[in-house]
Amino acid sequence: MLRKRLFLAFSLLVIVSMVLAACGTKEKIVTQIVKETQVVNQTQIVNQTSVVKETAVVTQEVVQTQVATQIVEVTPTAPPARHGGWLDQIVYSVVSSDSAITQLNAGAIDVYGYPLGSASFPTIQKSGLSYATTLGTYYDIMYNPATFKDANTLNPFADRKIREATNWLYDRDYINQEIYAGGSLPKYFTIQTNGPDYADLADVARGLESKYAYNLDQAQKVISDEMKTLGATLGSDGKWQYKGKPVTLKFLIRIDGDGTRKPMGDYVSG
Repeated sequence: MLRKRLFLAFSLLVIVSMVLAACGTKEKIVTQIVKETQVVNQTQIVNQTSVVKETAVVTQEVVQTQVATQIVEVTPTAPPARHGGWLDQIVYSVVSSDSAITQLNAGAIDVYGYPLGSASFPTIQKSGLSYATTLGTYYDIMYNPATFKDANTLNPFADRKIREATNWLYDRDYINQEIYAGGSLPKYFTIQTNGPDYADLADVARGLESKYAYNLDQAQKVISDEMKTLGATLGSDGKWQYKGKPVTLKFLIRIDGDGTRKPMGDYVSG
């Protein structure tokens, strides 16, 4: 009986020491727990009490985490220097090519954005206007090669030889000088005269240009022979007739662009 009381007193002493140790450092807590473990084999009550106290000590620990936040100030870059464009207002006007130079000189417009024909170049230079040169487009003559369903109407361009003979009929150098003031290049093929394909085929191209150079007499002979083959007759007035009616050609001539299509179409129809 006395022995049990001594064990009980000793156990209470251990419990008091654990409570006091809980207020100390973490190292002391660990030491007391080890000591309690040594008593576990002697009394179940001490073991239960030590577990409770251990849990109480652990739950009192608070872990604080500090997250560092770095604020980076970004200095905006200066806007780029303003060069050209960026206009506050743009006013568009419809201006014909024949009045463009006059309106530029008068200050009515600031820019004319459509190319002018090379015939206008001397006037542009004389007026002192600023200008830029560019590679222009090309103009051509297109034929309708269809055979009419009306057997009493003849279409000469349905004949391949007549279409070929028009190469000798048109004086390209004349058109260049009179309409383009020498600023155009004669064109005989679908490829550009000043393009890379032309350079690759220069030997063949030059041969064909020589073969189909302007030759009015040859054009008249080939066309006359073919018209007779087609059944047409040449009247005393110098006009062709087919089955008693004049052979009539209809032309569709564009008048837009730089102003050179109309005179070229007039030349061909004439």
